[in-house]
Amino acid sequence: MMSKSSTDPSSPSRRDAEAARLPSPCLPRWLPAVTVIYLALPVVIFLAGWLRWPWALPAVTVALVAAWPLGRLCRSAPANPCDWPWWQAGVFLGAVALLVSTQGAGGLGVQNWDWIKHNAILKDLIERPWPVVYDQMKQPVALIYYVAYYLPASLVGKAFGWEAANLAIYLWTIAGCFLAGLWLWSLSGGRWWLVLACLLFFSGWDLVGDALWKPTQWRNNFDGEWWNSLWTLPSNLTLIAYAPHQAIPGWLFTALLISSLERVNKVPPLGGIFALSLLWSPFVTVGLGLLYLFWNGVSRRRWTEGIRQLWCPANLAAALLLAVLVMYFQSRSAPVRFPPSLTSEPQVVQRGELYITPIERGFAKFLPAYTGTLLLEFGLLAVLILLALPRQASQERRWVYVAGGTLVLLPWIHYGAYNDLVMRVCIPPLFVLQLIALRTLTSCASTPPAGRQIAWSPALLVVLAVGALYPLNMLRITGQRFAERSWDWVYIPPTAEVPDLFKQQRQTREQLFFIGQYVGSVRSPFFTHLAKPVPEKTPKKADAPRSSPQP
Repeated sequence: MMSKSSTDPSSPSRRDAEAARLPSPCLPRWLPAVTVIYLALPVVIFLAGWLRWPWALPAVTVALVAAWPLGRLCRSAPANPCDWPWWQAGVFLGAVALLVSTQGAGGLGVQNWDWIKHNAILKDLIERPWPVVYDQMKQPVALIYYVAYYLPASLVGKAFGWEAANLAIYLWTIAGCFLAGLWLWSLSGGRWWLVLACLLFFSGWDLVGDALWKPTQWRNNFDGEWWNSLWTLPSNLTLIAYAPHQAIPGWLFTALLISSLERVNKVPPLGGIFALSLLWSPFVTVGLGLLYLFWNGVSRRRWTEGIRQLWCPANLAAALLLAVLVMYFQSRSAPVRFPPSLTSEPQVVQRGELYITPIERGFAKFLPAYTGTLLLEFGLLAVLILLALPRQASQERRWVYVAGGTLVLLPWIHYGAYNDLVMRVCIPPLFVLQLIALRTLTSCASTPPAGRQIAWSPALLVVLAVGALYPLNMLRITGQRFAERSWDWVYIPPTAEVPDLFKQQRQTREQLFFIGQYVGSVRSPFFTHLAKPVPEKTPKKADAPRSSPQP
């Protein structure tokens, strides 16, 4: 006999169950496969272009074996087709393309100072043979950088020229951002316009922090996210403008990880996520690893299942691919002697060192910045998500704790001249918070809010709206820059005007050791055993001594 509480629609348990129905992810069968192709293609290009032919073919095969299970995520997923009207998808794509067209990719829009480096790397990948080697010092050095974002466009540039490469990287950026938006749309089950607004304008309360810390600058401060001067958790718009080469893989790999871990049945091998992401961005790989560690927590069952999966062919292939890429990046740690023309004082060279932030910078400076970051950047958002979520939404709560725990730890460690560790490792956990916020808002909109949700769900929407003020202010300043150059929308700098990395280092010699982030020794194990032969620098012939005049 059934109890009254299970049949009575007005009972509290029934209302709680209804409120707990979070939007069910609807994953198109083609989306994981297309995403994996997008992410794996540059890795395949790198392996084929950098390695000697006896190693290239096995390495490409290993990469494909590692990536294969990730493209088949939907084979075991429950049937839940996505209902995406074509006009909604078209408006979504058009809005993404319009925003990308204002942020500098391919010469469209306003290119900030970071694009000087992007253009230099793209130019060298086009004009120089692979692997890229520089012969401007006594000892040749190689380009050692996460070049995945640039490789498809550089391949187009080798075939069709510099302008074609810029068009290719512009379209490549649009495609990556659009895929990230589709993942948010699919995994959140939210309305398309709400997902689009979150993708384009998600941010912490940087405008508030900038107004509090720098009250005389905030209105026209294009770099207002540096309000605490120690680190930044960038908005989505900032990432598209400054670091699409790390933002796009951060979003897409995190989406693959979430989709994999949320499967109620067997989780596919995850090694390919970490191996493929390394060439895109080692910082993103660290962020993904932290999410995975926090997700498993102290659960013996999860760790047992994860260890059991290590021995599958895809994960073994991923381990081999990871070893090759680690050898590539290890070339940066080999000793290289830089001439005085590129460096000044030793302490400038060592600015990218790893240290504990409060010890190095002092607790008096660290604690106010840390407290402000916890409150303004993500803490208030995370708390409101937890308050607005239904009680039974345990999976979503766990994701909030996982992302929040990662973000709480990051500011304590500094690495990189501009603290890249915090600035880039935060991309995966911030994407998680965006997703769970969208799920929460969609749940509150689709079912009558119960109890405390009535108060907290509107507050969550207000927090997101206040955060969107900073990207909107960035767009306002971008419009001013457009007006200053007579609304000239497209400017592709001629290759002769693109300074290479060494020229940029000479320009920043007194402030920053710039070149050390991008080059490494050609005498490392990777170049000695795996890479294509690198020509050694031939010493210049000394001028013949003049014969003394005959007496």
